[in-house]
Amino acid sequence: AYFDVSVTPGCGTFTYAGSVTPAKPGQPLLATVKAKRFGADATDATNTANYAGSHAFATTLSNAGSLVGLSGNTIASTGFVNGIGTAPVTYAGAIEKIAPLTLTLRALDGDTPGVSSVGHAEGTALLKSGRLALENGYGSELLALPMSLEAQYWAGSFYTTNTADNCTALPISSIVMSGYTGGLAACETQLTPTGTVTLVGGKLSGLKLSKPGAGNQGSVNLALNVSNTAAGNTCVAATESAATAANMPWFGPNLGSRATFGIFKSPLIYRRENY
Repeated sequence: AYFDVSVTPGCGTFTYAGSVTPAKPGQPLLATVKAKRFGADATDATNTANYAGSHAFATTLSNAGSLVGLSGNTIASTGFVNGIGTAPVTYAGAIEKIAPLTLTLRALDGDTPGVSSVGHAEGTALLKSGRLALENGYGSELLALPMSLEAQYWAGSFYTTNTADNCTALPISSIVMSGYTGGLAACETQLTPTGTVTLVGGKLSGLKLSKPGAGNQGSVNLALNVSNTAAGNTCVAATESAATAANMPWFGPNLGSRATFGIFKSPLIYRRENY
């Protein structure tokens, strides 16, 4: 008789969007479509268990507001089991920075155009354009250097901390280290902690570069490899190793940062003396 559609977001209460220009895939969300039938009194709706395999039809998922950017939008007939089908869906905005929007998914039957989710349950998903921001850091070569890393989203005219992100899991080994200057050589400073860490409230706490020690003043460039392809080197131990891929392309491309040892932060922005 009709479909019901529900959505499982890619990250808790929201999903990161991709973009068409530049080409950037979005974070997958999961759409669940249930083929429904009416009971004897036409009000008791239950799943149509036989809507499966050869008895089902390819079902299209569309954005009830706009088709632009929606991909992965067909559930094959073989994808239905006991009247329930699932499909990963990604969304790409026309440009890289789009303000948060709500995506509504509508199911349309491939055999009977009049059978859809219109007037019934249609899944909605909050979409955000995101990035990972790794800030510059500077301090003494005799002390460990804290580094600030947070997930941000485009609010419409500026990026702001995505406090709803409690699910992004980042491999520390995906932070590429390069361009050493001065007396600083590879792995005289190392990233801590190691392994994979999860953001809390959109922020990563405890990220540091270990102290390089006396005579090792200099800088190193840091870049997050959010792509699906490993590249570059990193230091998570005393010996340089190949950096890994974070496999989160919806965050890219990202601005790099620089950590500098031997430069101290002044508490003053501007000083003027009167005589």
